[in-house]
Amino acid sequence: MSADPNASLTVDLAIVGGGPAGAAAAIAAAELGLKCLIVERSGSLGGQIVGVQSRKSGARREQDVERTEALCRRLNGSGVELITGATVWNVEPSQVLHLVRGSSHHRVTCHALLVATGARERPMPFAGWTLPGVMTCGAAQRLTAQSGVVPGNRVLVAGRGPLLLRAAAELIEAGVHVVAMVEATGVTHLAVNGLRTLAGSTDRARQAGRYARRLLGAGVPMLFGHVVVEAGGDGPVEWATIAPLDRGSRPVRDRKRSMPVDAICVSNGLEPNIELFQALGCELVYDVEAQAFFPRHDEALRTSVPWVYAAGEVTGIGGAPKSLIEGEIAGIQAALGLGAVQEENVAIRLRKLVRQRRKRLRQARSVDHAYVGPDLYLRIADPDTLACRCEEITLGELRAAVLEGNGFPRDAKLRTRIGMGICQGRMCLTTLYQELASGVHHPSLQMEPIRVRPPLEPVPLGQLAELVTSDSDTETVA
Repeated sequence: MSADPNASLTVDLAIVGGGPAGAAAAIAAAELGLKCLIVERSGSLGGQIVGVQSRKSGARREQDVERTEALCRRLNGSGVELITGATVWNVEPSQVLHLVRGSSHHRVTCHALLVATGARERPMPFAGWTLPGVMTCGAAQRLTAQSGVVPGNRVLVAGRGPLLLRAAAELIEAGVHVVAMVEATGVTHLAVNGLRTLAGSTDRARQAGRYARRLLGAGVPMLFGHVVVEAGGDGPVEWATIAPLDRGSRPVRDRKRSMPVDAICVSNGLEPNIELFQALGCELVYDVEAQAFFPRHDEALRTSVPWVYAAGEVTGIGGAPKSLIEGEIAGIQAALGLGAVQEENVAIRLRKLVRQRRKRLRQARSVDHAYVGPDLYLRIADPDTLACRCEEITLGELRAAVLEGNGFPRDAKLRTRIGMGICQGRMCLTTLYQELASGVHHPSLQMEPIRVRPPLEPVPLGQLAELVTSDSDTETVA
């Protein structure tokens, strides 16, 4: 069911994010009697996991994708209202969301809010990372899956983390010539810790085996304990230089070598989208191991703001299985909080879901420990490497500002303008936080995120002007 444009809506539960967590929450809450609304920024539901496999069929489709799609199909006829292609640009303490969709504006008043905004790929600065043709693995997967356009003819897949193997395999499947897969984690470290992870999850083991066979069958070199240290070209990227890492995870530059490429797909793991939590005033905590901020939440997935819940990758990176479980928990807990159901009627179901969630959290932590940390760039990038693409701030300039400042992120922002560009810090603040959390310049005890202000997402000035005019007319009439 789609909501009318330019409408003011009142719902029991508003859900921002239509991925696995959002869909699962909406189904669970609607079945318990809540009036629900899903707000999704893309044109369709399912999130990234469905988006990167939209052209696959049959046996090639993963079980998590099929489960998510089945939930999305159940939303039709469930009474859950949907607003897709919409941007939440502001939120009020009075529990009102402001969103725009095309030329229409919506005001949504909710009694409870679930933020399931997922995660984005973590940047990894190295010399040449801003060249055309250097992109994240997720961007390449979506480009290939949704548009049938490959990123290039000779593609290097590089970085660290579990998404790397999958991205390389899917690019091969799309007909791309992958010249190499370069994984920063050493083969011994990955074998010891990775096998422990796979032993606890048969699904992950089967997936990893399937992806590895694709690479081996295509003759793709898999270089472990290596990194990209530089990329270059006259205009778009034309070559990449890789080097092995020593025991201190530093590149051995006298053993570096270059290879011709026309695209580099980089994966450095994921980090949660926390901007809406910041705008809502939710307490955030910095996870030193994950090197990212997450909203503080209890086992009921309730944040420090009582009417706001969190589910999915925003509570910790763990993939679709964890997101599906957390979405269902959040939907049930919202129904409990609003008095739509008695606790004794859902207690057994909740206990089972909580046990499943704990298992998935253990698996996610195990995966994290199987790979080198996401701050690897600290030992790879030289001071001339750009840290902030929008404001053209180098790592050297950022480090000087951190050294001269008081150790707070906001101080570095005021000194350098980092985070003040068009990306609103999405491509650079992670680098700032990692610099501070490294402990080289200041202790990480002072870690706090840079404040956000509306609009949380870019909104055309014409629409903002119309909204201000509309609000003024309303006040005059009143």
